[in-house]
Amino acid sequence: MKTYFFKLLLLLFIIFSPFSIVNLYAQGCSDAGFCTMGAMKPAQSFQKEKLLRVRGIEISQYMGNTKFGLNVFAINFETNFSIGKKNNQIIQVKIPYYYVVGHLKSTQGISDLSLSYTRQVFQSDDWQINATLGAKIPTGDGNDQRSDDGKALPMYYQTSLGTYDAVLGVSAITKNWLFATGLQYPLFQNPNQNQFLWGVWKDTDKFSYFSNYPRGKALMRMPDIMFRIERSFRFSRFSWHTGLLNIIHTAEDVFTAPNGSRIRATGSAGLVVNLLNTLEYKFSVSNGVRFVYGQKLRNNDISPSGLSREYVLSLSYFQQF
Repeated sequence: MKTYFFKLLLLLFIIFSPFSIVNLYAQGCSDAGFCTMGAMKPAQSFQKEKLLRVRGIEISQYMGNTKFGLNVFAINFETNFSIGKKNNQIIQVKIPYYYVVGHLKSTQGISDLSLSYTRQVFQSDDWQINATLGAKIPTGDGNDQRSDDGKALPMYYQTSLGTYDAVLGVSAITKNWLFATGLQYPLFQNPNQNQFLWGVWKDTDKFSYFSNYPRGKALMRMPDIMFRIERSFRFSRFSWHTGLLNIIHTAEDVFTAPNGSRIRATGSAGLVVNLLNTLEYKFSVSNGVRFVYGQKLRNNDISPSGLSREYVLSLSYFQQF
C-alpha cells in the first residue's frame, strides 16, 4: 500500500508542479521532440520477443534553461500502442504543454504534436534494428505569443515552431548499447509567421534585452540530422544510461530583414553536442520513474528557432500494459 501511495504522490507532483523540475533534451531536441521519437528515443531495452513498451503511457515534467536566462517548462504526455499480431509495430503520440518564463512576460500553450510509426525490421539473439517514420504537427504559426502591447516576441517565447516537419529515424540496439540516427526535415520549405525583429523594440526600455535574441521574421528552418550513442548499465530494478547526442544543423536558417530581403542567420549551422545521463528505477516490471540530465558541450553561435538550451532536466513516470 505504501508503494502505491508513493507512486500516486509522484504522479501528482509531476503533473501539477511545473516549476519544481528543470529540463531535458538540448538544442534541436529541447522541445521534447524529434530526438525522442520512436527508434531515436533514449534508454531503450533490447528484448528478444517484442519492442520496448508494447503498450504504455509516460508523463514527464521538463524544464530547459537558455543563455538568455529564459526558462522553458513542459509537461509531456506520451502514449505508445502496438499494432499487428507480432507486437513489433508501435504508434507513438506525444502532446507537450509549454510554459515559458522570460524577463518580459510568461507564455504558455500546447506545443507541436509528435506522431510516429516504428517497426522492428531486424532481430537476432544479439541485435535489434528499428525504423521510424513520423511527423511534427504545429499547433500555431510561430507568432502566436506576443507582448501585452502586441509586439512580436522571439521564437524562444513561442510554443510552436509553426512548420510541418517530417521525421525519419533508425536505431540498432544490443543489451548494452544503443546507436541511433535521424532526420527532421521542415516540409515545403515554407517559412513560419514569426515577425520578431529588433526594430520594433528600439524605442522601449527592453531594446537592450531583446537585441540579444536572433531575429526570426518569417523564419525558414533548415533540416537537422542527429546521432545518438548510448551505453547502458542494468541491474535488477535500477539502470543507468549515458552517452552523447549530436545534432547537425545542416545549413544556416533564413529570415526576412527589415528591408524585406531574405538573409541567412550567420552562425546558426553546425554541430551541437550534448551529454545525456538517464537514471531509471522500476517499481515492478511494468512501471517506474526516469530522470534525465542533459548538458550542452558544444552549441552553435545562434539558434533562431529558439530550440537551444544550456542544460536540461526531466522527471517522468511510465506505465506499461
